[in-house]
Amino acid sequence: PLPNVNMNFNREHYKIKELYEALVNDNGIQRLADICQEIFDNPFWVVDINFNFLTVPSKEMDSYLWEEAQKGYVSDKTITDLRNRSIYRSLKSTGKPVRYSTWLNPDLSIIAAPIRVQETIVGFLQLSNTHSPYKGNEEELEEYISKIFALELRKTRYQDINLDSMISTLLTDILTGTVRNTEKINERMNLLGISLGKSFQILTINRNNPGLISDLYLIANQIRNIIPNSFFISRPGQVVFLISLVGADYLDEKTMDSIYVRLLGNGLHAGLSPVFHDITHSRVYLNLAEQAAEMGYLYSPGTILFKYYDYMPFHIAESYYSKVPFFATPAGLAIQKLRDYDSKNHTDLFNTLKCYLDNVLNITNTASSLFIHGNTLRKRLDKIMRITGCSFESGREIIEYHIAILYMEYHKNTL
Repeated sequence: PLPNVNMNFNREHYKIKELYEALVNDNGIQRLADICQEIFDNPFWVVDINFNFLTVPSKEMDSYLWEEAQKGYVSDKTITDLRNRSIYRSLKSTGKPVRYSTWLNPDLSIIAAPIRVQETIVGFLQLSNTHSPYKGNEEELEEYISKIFALELRKTRYQDINLDSMISTLLTDILTGTVRNTEKINERMNLLGISLGKSFQILTINRNNPGLISDLYLIANQIRNIIPNSFFISRPGQVVFLISLVGADYLDEKTMDSIYVRLLGNGLHAGLSPVFHDITHSRVYLNLAEQAAEMGYLYSPGTILFKYYDYMPFHIAESYYSKVPFFATPAGLAIQKLRDYDSKNHTDLFNTLKCYLDNVLNITNTASSLFIHGNTLRKRLDKIMRITGCSFESGREIIEYHIAILYMEYHKNTL
């Protein structure tokens, strides 16, 4: 159904009627944009959710905007500026037009309005005051006109044709916390023909080196075919998957092996989050997947795919010492003394203590792991206690020393 004509737009009423005629007569989205330029007497254009131009202004624009229009997409610098100033977030969270000045020309003002198709933002109307000052009702009028453009995009099956882009947009909203209502997320997924499971995981795939050339998008599509009900977005040097677990509690080893094969030899590494059950927590678990990828790559560079649970102790140690300098703690100083002693005397007390703590202070298991006699282990432990001044009899001491050892292992090349 056509939106009701708002009679506040008396001056523009005739041209709005012309817009409807162009819509009904299938004159196309460019013709709609041309009519809007006549309505506003200023450059007017439309971009999709990925900031590609869907129409090109026929009126002359500010030089850098005109260059972007001729290229067919908005520059990375402009997009970064919109994100840094929360303009993009405001457009998506309020659904209302936003007026802003550009980064290159503060005197140039742009009014952007979102286009919604079935409750999903698919693009933006853009209007600049290059030719004449605004008359006062531009925001209200542009919001109204956006409904006509939504009808045009629905009519041309824009959503079906650009389903991947629509899913990426929704996934971006989920991962950035723009949408925090489970019911709203499920509603938008249903409109896209997607049914979510009750458990989720996040997988991040990163380039080992930003300068390396690997077709991340191609590899991501191959991995999506391996993991049913998974969706991804591409970011600079990274791909992020939201995995909806249907009929399974976690990714099985066979699937993990298949992912590993796709990553192998392409200069990539990946991090996998723990399983979670509330999709609105996706942003938190994205951080855990990224932590797994970062810590795993630094600590185990010969490996490709890292699970967060395997590196959670290192994350805990990193978080602890982000607030307290390592060498300002008794455990940090004592561990360094142990390392210095090993270096001078060609002993292995540091690894002995690590193994002892890893085996929960069990003499038999520790000696077995180190391939030494129990009495030899006891002598080493006596020496460790004298050097560190710690008896390892309290739970607090054990935890502090274990965290210190983990931190030193993780930063072995910098401490």
